[in-house]
Amino acid sequence: MPSMHEGQLNTQRGHDFDTYTVRDVDPTIHLLQAEIAPIFTTLLNMNRGAKARSTKIEWIEDEFIPHATKINAGGGYGTGILTFIVDNEEYGNIGAFLYCPRTNETMGPVMAKDNGASTLTIKKRGAFGTTPAALVDNDVLIFLRGNIKDGGDAAEAIVTLPTTKFNYIEPTSTTWNVSEMLEEIETYGGVNKIKYLSAKKMKEHMEEIEKKILNGQRGIDTTTDTGIRYAMGGLFYQIISTITTISVGVGATKGFTFKQWNSWMRNLFQYNQSSAEKIVYCSGDIIEQIDEWKLQSLDLDTDDFMIDIAARSIRNSFGTVHLVHHRMFNETFGRDWTALAVDPAKISYIPFQAQRVRRNIQERRTHARIDEIYDSGSLKVTNEQVHGIFQVQE
Repeated sequence: MPSMHEGQLNTQRGHDFDTYTVRDVDPTIHLLQAEIAPIFTTLLNMNRGAKARSTKIEWIEDEFIPHATKINAGGGYGTGILTFIVDNEEYGNIGAFLYCPRTNETMGPVMAKDNGASTLTIKKRGAFGTTPAALVDNDVLIFLRGNIKDGGDAAEAIVTLPTTKFNYIEPTSTTWNVSEMLEEIETYGGVNKIKYLSAKKMKEHMEEIEKKILNGQRGIDTTTDTGIRYAMGGLFYQIISTITTISVGVGATKGFTFKQWNSWMRNLFQYNQSSAEKIVYCSGDIIEQIDEWKLQSLDLDTDDFMIDIAARSIRNSFGTVHLVHHRMFNETFGRDWTALAVDPAKISYIPFQAQRVRRNIQERRTHARIDEIYDSGSLKVTNEQVHGIFQVQE
């Protein structure tokens, strides 16, 4: 564990004034965990210039009308049944026909739908010369819309409703404090203390934001006597759809198969709105497992992809993923055997007005220097279904 200190660093800490011998000291301070904020680094490099003017950012998402539903009846239905319980009756519209790929039967048109009972009622089985066949649970029914009768009315209008998404702006303040005398003492290879701490604290500041980008829980806290605090929702909060969890027994060796990984990748790239490339931030366990498969490696052009971090890329029939070892994905952070995929076109960090403020904040007549780095911003994740999480858990 590192030695911790609260408050002001002064000339009495870290200096031996009672010993006047010559000291041969390596001028470099060897920092542990020099860089563990690859997601925030990438987002800053990809910043598209948008800035927030409120404590809350909002965006609107919509989707196309779904094309299919499934039979939801354990016993299935015979060839003469005209009313079916389905998963999503609201996807159908009056006048649409239904096609079952398994049986090659077309049926319809839809005459009525009951949102309370989740049923669709059709006029006829075996339409257009097809043969009626028994339906079983989870049979897919594809909607064939817009086929109106000769001289008939237009099809019933159905639309999807746009959904408003939001996140809060969260501030992050990192400060450091040194005495006036220590500020002027040249140490560590001729660099004074304040310059050394500036570089170190900037990295720690980015690491704090990285933890919020990953683990933040969106909300407002109004606890008495502490003031109002805003917290943004991070990636593990916002990504809820494309999650694959491989469960193993307690004490069993963790791992996963190529088929399980490929299934997750297929889900990542299934939407038309999905980019052809994803960045996948991984624990070392995940990368080691993938390396064992000897998959084809690709060269990553960091200039084109706007990231300046070590990555290896793999490609399959669905798309390309750029694997990045994330040092917060380990047992210390409770994220071993974890991979987090983000679509770079669907994620951004929105700063509040100024992206970053570096300022000197000590009071007047104070014989010390107090500096602060202040960031305030929020994470915008659009179409969260095109991002994903892969994890192996006991």
